[in-house]
Amino acid sequence: MPAAAPAIPASNDFADWLSPILVKELRQGLQARTFVSIFIVVQVVMILLVGFHLLSLSTNTGTSGYDGFFWFFVASRC
Repeated sequence: MPAAAPAIPASNDFADWLSPILVKELRQGLQARTFVSIFIVVQVVMILLVGFHLLSLSTNTGTSGYDGFFWFFVASRC
């Protein structure tokens, strides 16, 4: 007789403790084209800001106009 398969432990995934309808809506929202587009745009903007900040640091001209803009976006994402 084959051995019984080990039981899979229950996870703390949000699908376990939220309404199934809400979970379905959240998953569909994450797959929407607008969410993906906005997510990609935010990532590109953040990469550009980091690049500009690194360029301003490499010129050794002191603080630049990008510093306040950069740190505003860093602080707003945390």
